[in-house]
Amino acid sequence: MLLAIERSTAQSSACIFTADNKLLISKTSASLGTGDAYELINDLLVESGVALSDIKRYAVGLGPGSFSGIRSGLAVINGFAIPDGAKVMGVGSAVAAAYAFKKENPRTDHIAVLGDARRGRVWMATFGDGFNHCHDANGFAQISKADLATAIPADAVIITPDWDRLSADLQAAIPSARLIDEPYYPTAEAVAELAIAGHCATVTAPIYLNPAV
Repeated sequence: MLLAIERSTAQSSACIFTADNKLLISKTSASLGTGDAYELINDLLVESGVALSDIKRYAVGLGPGSFSGIRSGLAVINGFAIPDGAKVMGVGSAVAAAYAFKKENPRTDHIAVLGDARRGRVWMATFGDGFNHCHDANGFAQISKADLATAIPADAVIITPDWDRLSADLQAAIPSARLIDEPYYPTAEAVAELAIAGHCATVTAPIYLNPAV
């Protein structure tokens, strides 16, 4: 079985896939302020009746996003995996958001995922046909909020998990037809499916686009 967790944004989630890669159970937590990574995973195991010893593979969202959420997810997953030598796979959270959106909107050809990079800047990852990139810091661009209108590809649909912080800037710069005007979060299911398909980081470590402050 495979257990996946995603905690890079204001909405956390975890799920379990069976040995033949079918979704068994999924659980979402309202925010990072509610509970922690261990509590979310423990609730999932209790509700599903799955024993930790049944989990042979783990997948975890690597960010960018919440410093504490990403680190706690990685710490708990590694703590579970190390004793049995289980496989741990890291997946970029921006990739997971784009993948989840593409599944729900298959006719969308070009997706731009944006997030708040602080200090008046926005990080951006763009996706077309594939999901092999942006599982580490490579492939991300950082742009000034003043340059949003020209920096984002003209044919891309824009999604962001940081709608509460970026909505005013995005609405001022981007035509409404291209902008998903609500937060769009990466999911543990997307993380799991990307990991199963082999779209993983070479090194399972948090994605930091800037030094932590």
